[in-house]
Amino acid sequence: MLNFSYTRICSYIYFKKNVLFGLFLLCTIKVFSQYELTNIIKENSYFYNGVTIENKVYFGSSSGIVEYKDGEIYSINQKIKGPIKIIGGVLQKGHNDRFFEYSDDYKNLIPENIRSSSLTSLTTDKRLYLFSKGAVYVFDKSKAYTDTYPSVRSISKNYVGTYGGIFDQNKKRLDYPDYTDGKIKDFDELSFICWHGLTVLKNNEILKDYLDPNYSGVQISGQNLGSARDIEKIKDDEYILLTDKGVYLINIEQDTVEKILENGLPSGLSFIEINEIKGLLTIFFHNDKLIYKYTISTKNLETVFSSDTKIISSIGTSNDKFFVLDQGLKFVEISKNKINQIKDTINLSNDITRYENQIFITKNSGLDIYNPDSDLYVENIIVDEFNSKANFVNKDTLYLGSTSGLYKLTRDNIYELYFNKLNQKEKIKTQEYEYSKLEIFLIILLLILIVYVIVGTIKFYSIKSVVATPEPKNIYPEIEAFIEENLSNVSIKMICRKFNLSTIELYKLNPKIKPGELIRTKRVNKVRELRKKKISEQIISKKTGFSLSYLKKI
Repeated sequence: MLNFSYTRICSYIYFKKNVLFGLFLLCTIKVFSQYELTNIIKENSYFYNGVTIENKVYFGSSSGIVEYKDGEIYSINQKIKGPIKIIGGVLQKGHNDRFFEYSDDYKNLIPENIRSSSLTSLTTDKRLYLFSKGAVYVFDKSKAYTDTYPSVRSISKNYVGTYGGIFDQNKKRLDYPDYTDGKIKDFDELSFICWHGLTVLKNNEILKDYLDPNYSGVQISGQNLGSARDIEKIKDDEYILLTDKGVYLINIEQDTVEKILENGLPSGLSFIEINEIKGLLTIFFHNDKLIYKYTISTKNLETVFSSDTKIISSIGTSNDKFFVLDQGLKFVEISKNKINQIKDTINLSNDITRYENQIFITKNSGLDIYNPDSDLYVENIIVDEFNSKANFVNKDTLYLGSTSGLYKLTRDNIYELYFNKLNQKEKIKTQEYEYSKLEIFLIILLLILIVYVIVGTIKFYSIKSVVATPEPKNIYPEIEAFIEENLSNVSIKMICRKFNLSTIELYKLNPKIKPGELIRTKRVNKVRELRKKKISEQIISKKTGFSLSYLKKI
């Protein structure tokens, strides 16, 4: 590493040529490990944004349209200057900045002192381009960790379950079921797919299919048990099944079912772990605010922990110790009646899992990691939208599912991500410097002047805000209208681009309903509206974005 002091670096950046600027950034910046900074384009031109046509990359600049190819810039059209966009397959001048793809999710890739307040970006299969203060930062996407799939909802040794289908180890898509939103579990030769129903596979062939004829949930012995969420093996042919209605003991050889607990809560119940306590097989699971312990042989069900806040997820480390994810993260020791609050608030979290001794928190906006040994909590070691319950550990590899595909993380990968993120937080150390009395006097004078300006500014804006504070514009109705206009293909990312919002800002607009739930609700309402008008299922599918097979469940 180059041993420049912070003062020298800033001086070289400000006064010297762009080569030193690029060298500084390439040597000192620590980026998210799925992106590697490979080039910085900072010339006499000011670069606004980028677009792609037929796999070619074009930038809009103050010198006209240029093409970026093999690390070089080539002039294409010097007459069209400024931002550009594509209209009818043709490059044209942009009239405003509303078509920019603002990229708050990428802001930590560029140091704050050289970062625009709003970054614009361009993503391709292989690269990410960030535009900040007239420069272009080119990142190569690392494929070391990811495998391409549709949005991954569940992972097992034999299958990857997505909203776009279920795939075997050879990436061959199963004909049935055609999606999953619950767990997939493998036990010996059998694989269990939890979805609206419960399907048991052996060698890719259906052995059992427990599904109500009306697509209303799992049906065993004439009983409707609700949609399957998770399953765990107890002994040969006997399994604990968790659904959105309750917890049941089922026997797939005899097709029998025995109720353990029916929850009655919309969020259903979630499996924590199975353990052997004093020779007795015991399972732990939770609902919104309670953790239960159920002993198989005695059929004894008891509550072992009650939470004041909604439990999102939980994992056990022993029969009385749990990590609990609610609005934050806590460690609970039941026998000692002790709760250790690790982190008060974790925005957009949806699940936790454990790999070796590390605790991983998946979120709609990234992946966090907590090390219990060092008591260090590190946020966003990967920036992506991760899915709840999409995690699996096989030997020395941690698998995580996101909207971008399947992550495969080894111990070395995790250490790299973890320490890169830690290093990113370290400040650049400055070399010691002896100041003269005159310099000390001038510095103190400058500080006094700065304080005077800040206080004056605060007073000015305080008076100004009292005189006239404009009402913030409520854009939520516009968002709802945008969803309805683009119902067949709308996504959270589209909404964020359209209204220049980060994912977190979008979620905060209406805490009562998540954007994904709002989209689905409007689609379901449209389905019912069109069915009343006797519209065909094929047209309903096109207008709502639901597949024909999924429409049968509505």
